[in-house]
Amino acid sequence: MKKTLAAALISAVLATFITVAGFASASIGTEKAAAAAVCAAEESAASDDAGEDDCKASDDAGFDYTVGSLGECEKPRLSYTSENAVTAEKKYKTPEYPDGSAQVFLSVNDVPTPHGNAAKVGDTVYLPLFEFCGLFLDTEATETAEDGTVTAVGGDGWEIRAAEGERYITSGERVVWCGDEATVQNMGGIICVPAEPLCHLLGIEFVETDNVMYITGEASVKSADEFYDSDSLYWLSHIISAESRGEPIEGQIAVGSVVLNRLRTFDYLTTVYEVIFDRRFGIQFSPAYSGSVYAEPADSAVFAAKVCLEGYSVSDDIMYFINSSYTPSEWWSSSCKFVLNIGHHDFYS
Repeated sequence: MKKTLAAALISAVLATFITVAGFASASIGTEKAAAAAVCAAEESAASDDAGEDDCKASDDAGFDYTVGSLGECEKPRLSYTSENAVTAEKKYKTPEYPDGSAQVFLSVNDVPTPHGNAAKVGDTVYLPLFEFCGLFLDTEATETAEDGTVTAVGGDGWEIRAAEGERYITSGERVVWCGDEATVQNMGGIICVPAEPLCHLLGIEFVETDNVMYITGEASVKSADEFYDSDSLYWLSHIISAESRGEPIEGQIAVGSVVLNRLRTFDYLTTVYEVIFDRRFGIQFSPAYSGSVYAEPADSAVFAAKVCLEGYSVSDDIMYFINSSYTPSEWWSSSCKFVLNIGHHDFYS
């Protein structure tokens, strides 16, 4: 009887233990299932984030970018201030760069960013006007005129204008030349400009190495009054007009390049005026003494003078020029090195 009772008690205890263990097992299984679900969700989110990272950059190892080929990235772009802080998200249409273009990544004041949609076309880095300006300044809108000129407009009054096919861009009364062969391009409805003149207008510097554009500086767009020395602009535009009125614009810029090359080369000359009226080695510019230098300059001469004062030079080597139609070139050819001809002028070093 006692054995039977003990056996019954043991059976009851075992049954209770098994039941409790069963409940515990079920509870543990439920917790494991929940944990597995959480892990799966986290892995899915991580996978989604990884997909988004196709349009992001990592600077863990310098420029370890995972951006796809041009035209694939349609994610929101991040707008950087000069203090390197992300301030807003914007979405821009990707330019349709021509086949063979190489994507160029950007580093803004040592902060890598995949945004900017830059590309190297031939030897020239191109940037979408509106999007690139938005990386640095408060860019409100773009305006398109009937002639196709596109203007990026900023909240504090600045503006930068560019027109398809032109060899220059402007900001107010300032004029910046795009380069020897570069022009403003329409890339699938997006106005893109060469990096050098655009960065110059924004007041920032860059170096492009191995398809990475390293940008430094605090962006600001100066007005013409702030940028140009008024005396330099006055005399340079007057001598360009007197010496090359009616010549191609490249020829007028070349005349201005001669004047500024002399200013940079000869220590005894400190102003554009001194270069024009220099007589140390005889009369250098005959209009300075015939009086034609005082005539009102042509608009094209003022344009050319501004291009030169912005830093563009047809050639850093040219120091002299002659109109071979009026001046025999034999002495010049034997005494100086011929560099190039533009219009009626031969230029020498």
